[in-house]
Amino acid sequence: MTIAKSINEKHRTKIIIHKNWQWYLAEFDSLEQLHFFENVVGFRTCYLGMENGIARFSLSHEFEEEKYFWKLSELPAGVKPIKALCNGSIVTCYFLNDGKIIHWYRPNPNARNVYKPMTLQQHIRHHEVFGSY
Repeated sequence: MTIAKSINEKHRTKIIIHKNWQWYLAEFDSLEQLHFFENVVGFRTCYLGMENGIARFSLSHEFEEEKYFWKLSELPAGVKPIKALCNGSIVTCYFLNDGKIIHWYRPNPNARNVYKPMTLQQHIRHHEVFGSY
């Protein structure tokens, strides 16, 4: 995870949780958004140091993207719902924290019974309040 002093072409939001440095798992405009996400999903961050004006952190858990699901019956017991991005829209996704790995389950965009995007207004408001993940 990184936190930048300022936003630029290399760091489009202030706080970014990277996945393999090739794509973003989550991004936030404020520490309050990050702390909310940490508390809901159940992980902690550990400061590693500064590099070129960017603070770097490790995470207490790994994040694992599981395959898209078509129906709720495919999800393991104990998953918790969370509104998150999938295919560009905010929908009900699910996560499972097993103590070491946070498993992330997103609905298949073609599964109309589980892929139900927020309206554009709701999407914008959700992003403003919670960030994107």
